[in-house]
Amino acid sequence: MSQSSDSAMHIQGNYVPQANGQGARDIKDYTKYLRDSIQTGTTWTMHEPNGERLWSAMSAAVTKFLTEEWRKGNLAGASPGEAFTVTCSAVNNTFTAEQLVCDVAVAIERPRDFVAFQITSGFDRPQVG
Repeated sequence: MSQSSDSAMHIQGNYVPQANGQGARDIKDYTKYLRDSIQTGTTWTMHEPNGERLWSAMSAAVTKFLTEEWRKGNLAGASPGEAFTVTCSAVNNTFTAEQLVCDVAVAIERPRDFVAFQITSGFDRPQVG
């Protein structure tokens, strides 16, 4: 990878839930926060060659970020494995594709109740799907 430091692959964010009693709205806002944080924190991927090294680095960066969210108590589950999944591998990417795909599912309220979203990165700029 051309990124010389781990900090270049660090995703940062700080979600502050609103005390408005609107549970569904908070879930939507929190999901948007996660997607936006991951998208912003992984813009470096568009400058990297697509392949297993990139998939592994992307997966590690997203996993690190979501593990921190779990440690803060923002994700449900007794372990990170119950709180989220990250798939960025040959399962959802190909070497010839001109985009990187990372599928993410998070348990916001209860383990096993997952909100899923996809992050893609191409030559122009990262896209969220």
